[in-house]
Amino acid sequence: MKLLIFPPIDDARFQRICEIAPGLQVVRAPTPADARREIADADAFYGKITPELLAAAGQIRWIQSPTASLEHYLFPELIAHPVTVTNMRGLFSDVIADHVMGYIIMFARNLHRYRDQQLRHEWSPVGDPQAKTDFVSAPGVVTAVDHAHIHLADTSLGIIGMGAIGREVARRASGFGMTIRGVDPQPDPLPGIVDEIWPAERIPELLRESRFVVIA
Repeated sequence: MKLLIFPPIDDARFQRICEIAPGLQVVRAPTPADARREIADADAFYGKITPELLAAAGQIRWIQSPTASLEHYLFPELIAHPVTVTNMRGLFSDVIADHVMGYIIMFARNLHRYRDQQLRHEWSPVGDPQAKTDFVSAPGVVTAVDHAHIHLADTSLGIIGMGAIGREVARRASGFGMTIRGVDPQPDPLPGIVDEIWPAERIPELLRESRFVVIA
């Protein structure tokens, strides 16, 4: 079986593929012209397929997209072709969930605003630029600075779409003590992680109940 990779991947990943599939003929095409020549007898393809490459394929049976989404990958000739097309669904769920939590923490603690202030050499707290840490206020005194920051354990997260990405976001948010609700066409429960999962028609209610919303 011959696997064609285009655009070419780095040496480390290429060697890894060769090691785990020693019976597979793996070819990296450095240029579009090389790819058109090599795809003529390739059984499988990984990378960015084009109408020109597909037309040059003589026996292709499997095309693997390097992305999870396919809306920018498919084209009419590929849709009509009998080849099997697979994607990377689920592969990026953890890193996307990490990125989402980074944004939630940033907005909750005003880190984006503090970064801008730092670049201007300003060191006042967000919420009250005149406030100074004088240790006079007791811990029970709620100030404008407190109101400008969000305690995640006291707030709620709504997740639209409880697929692989939505579930990974929920797992991370649960570690911060957030109240988590999700909506999904198939509202299967996630005990211990998601407080409630609702059907899709309850999206308006989810928006009303959530301080943060993730469209997953």
